[in-house]
Amino acid sequence: MAKAKIVLALLVTAKALLEVNENENLKKAIDELDVLEDATHSTTEYKNLKAIVDELESNTGDDKLNKGENQDNLDSNKDNEKEDDESNTGDDIIEEKPKKLNYVGIKMIGNKWYSMKDSYKKSFATADECAKHFN
Repeated sequence: MAKAKIVLALLVTAKALLEVNENENLKKAIDELDVLEDATHSTTEYKNLKAIVDELESNTGDDKLNKGENQDNLDSNKDNEKEDDESNTGDDIIEEKPKKLNYVGIKMIGNKWYSMKDSYKKSFATADECAKHFN
């Protein structure tokens, strides 16, 4: 018996998240589910992987995923911040935090990203583009 479509879809999503996140628990859960030949949505391995994927997807907008990318920017900006602090009082600068994107209802089908909000009609190259369009 082959794996259920829902299991294959979860594996695709999990492997995509693994490329972004080097998470040991995620890698282990993927390997455990990938080994099973007749996995369904009710197997323990599926439920474990689903819980990890859901947690990582809910944290997509946080700094946890962008840690390596942002660390380089923080290191290079430390010297600039010291110079700026001396010259600016801070009254005239108002920093806006970027709006966190809502990834609920966004799914990867094939190699494109779709949203439940338009019944999966319009495709996007990345999940960020899809989330920006529908938020």
